[in-house]
Amino acid sequence: MVVEQQPGKVVTCSRDPVVKMWDIASGKEITRYEGHEMSVTSLDCNVEKMVSGGRDQTTRVWDMETEKQLFMRKIDRNVVTAVKWLQGEDSFLQCSEDLTLRKWDVRIRPFKPAVEFKVGTNFATNCDISSDGQTLVTGHRGFNQEGAEVKIWDLRRFSSDKEECLLNTYSEHKFSPEAVRFLPHSSILVTASKDQSMHLIDPKLEQAPAKPQQLSSYTHNQSFASMAVISTRAQIIMAAADVSGQVGLWGVFDNKKISVLYE
Repeated sequence: MVVEQQPGKVVTCSRDPVVKMWDIASGKEITRYEGHEMSVTSLDCNVEKMVSGGRDQTTRVWDMETEKQLFMRKIDRNVVTAVKWLQGEDSFLQCSEDLTLRKWDVRIRPFKPAVEFKVGTNFATNCDISSDGQTLVTGHRGFNQEGAEVKIWDLRRFSSDKEECLLNTYSEHKFSPEAVRFLPHSSILVTASKDQSMHLIDPKLEQAPAKPQQLSSYTHNQSFASMAVISTRAQIIMAAADVSGQVGLWGVFDNKKISVLYE
């Protein structure tokens, strides 16, 4: 689910191949974007456009106002796991089960990735971009502490040379980090994992190649499935869902400690 730039509207994707826009106040469907042939796994919106990706191996860009599909490209084995617009740009990043990280520029003709490279032996399932637009974080599928990594990338040096833009790797989760998020206006990261833990991480961006430091952790009674970070006037809140369908709230204090608010 992504809150669209226009107040009072929400856009959702699901196991069906349709992206839908809803009015929050009434709970009614406003618009639907149809074109995908299988489950839509990820979407993100900027001011005018929306990007979506799915299990049909396609990446699609839509005009939010006219509801029309602007661009579409299918790449074999490109099962999309996450998409994210770059702030203030006509470009977005995309993660895939084919182990590839792609940067797309909608101005390029024909519509195709501008940059792409393999991320390693375990694909990225989710990603986030820092508030200053300079750093990307990806969470990777893994089991028994093998491959369940959090990788930090320098978007200022983003090129087809993976080693050029990979800043650091955090490997303290035993199972996949299902959500990785930057705290607002900060380089500090928070993760929610299938190993039932939430970690607060200092990626040590100014001290690379120093190892990322775990600042705090919290152990839940179920595996986490997803997480969103919400900034209020009083504090930063993480709303996380677990595999049992329960949603809990956690707070971050002084960018150093995770505390439970409700679970």
